[in-house]
Amino acid sequence: MSPYSIRPTRPDDAPHLPAIERAAGQAFLALEAFRWIADDAVLSTQAHLALIRSGHCLVAVEKHDRPIGFLAAGVRHGRLHIHEFAVHHDWQGKGVGSTLLNHLAADARKKGLRQLSLTTFREVPWNRPFYERQGFRVLTPPELPDDLQHLMAQEARHGLEPARRCAMVRDLY
Repeated sequence: MSPYSIRPTRPDDAPHLPAIERAAGQAFLALEAFRWIADDAVLSTQAHLALIRSGHCLVAVEKHDRPIGFLAAGVRHGRLHIHEFAVHHDWQGKGVGSTLLNHLAADARKKGLRQLSLTTFREVPWNRPFYERQGFRVLTPPELPDDLQHLMAQEARHGLEPARRCAMVRDLY
């Protein structure tokens, strides 16, 4: 029996999610160029509540139903776009992230969506390489839809270096 399970995120989970995101960020302390992320802002409880209301959020919970990881997504141009994805540092490397992604993909298929999308860091081992192992591929500049171009420009305005970022998709059919 698995030490965790996946379920839709409930409003009463929202206050716990910023702490999970902060704990997940501690992994960035191991990478000199990315240490600042460990202290960077996280989504607020209110932002999580808004995403939860959209109906596309999942949470991984341990045996006592306490959240240990989450995926917050929303529909963008026929794709289910992952806005935030975090697994508590103590639970990383145990399959929680892969399981969350697979549940999200199954949910998206049921809703008739053809792709998952996200933006992430190119060279962080638990970002682009992890997503590639999960069936995502990096979009080349000519493939980049307008909404993801806009999102990446917005990220750049908030200090994320464009050369270190990429947009990725996972085809579901």
